[in-house]
Amino acid sequence: MILAEWVKSAIDAHVALRFEEHENDDVYAGLDVADEGGDRNALALRKGVVLRAVDQWGERDTGVTARRAIDGVSGHKRVSVQYDSIGVGAGVKAETNRLNDDGLMPKGVEFVSWNAGAGVLDPERRVIDGDSESPLNKDFYTNLKAQAWWELRRRFERTHRAVTEGIKYDQDELISIPSDLPLLRTLQKELSQPTASKGTRMRLVIDKQPEGTRSPNLADAIVMAYWPVGDGVYDSMDWV
Repeated sequence: MILAEWVKSAIDAHVALRFEEHENDDVYAGLDVADEGGDRNALALRKGVVLRAVDQWGERDTGVTARRAIDGVSGHKRVSVQYDSIGVGAGVKAETNRLNDDGLMPKGVEFVSWNAGAGVLDPERRVIDGDSESPLNKDFYTNLKAQAWWELRRRFERTHRAVTEGIKYDQDELISIPSDLPLLRTLQKELSQPTASKGTRMRLVIDKQPEGTRSPNLADAIVMAYWPVGDGVYDSMDWV
């Protein structure tokens, strides 16, 4: 799905390509909620298109997980936390609702439900903008998960070509992973783990956990952070 060499090229890409960074760059986070067995919670935060923080932990209490995620995104004026709302993730919503009702939610922090099985964003748009031969999103992707992983793949591919071939892209279409980020090797492995295939309806299907592998929780958190739902991918959000 995402080649290991593409991920390698993205390490410190913001330095190699001299990304412009601004104080008011949008901040997004992805929260993958632990499910069962040896699964772990994972949090990823980006500012602009640079991944700035990752964390993982084994807590089963979704209330504790929600509060730890809030601590993990503190220090930013505004941040949208896209959280895995399927199954046990519903407990995160219950806790954030309680914090909001009690006036305890930090100002500028917003939790947004991210359902991997939901329909794709912009279903009537072409997979490749401006190419009338390109399929519509609704005909190419099985669900939001497939669309988000494919779009992350495209970020890594563009970044690889920008770094290795000098091809120019809009910075917003790229991705960078700082070399001093904790859990870097785990990230590299997880990002290259999922595979892609066509389902029975000839739409893209993602297998995040091929046989013999563990759930790529950190990578899932990154996927959510880089494909936020709601007001669109690159549009500015309305903050209350």
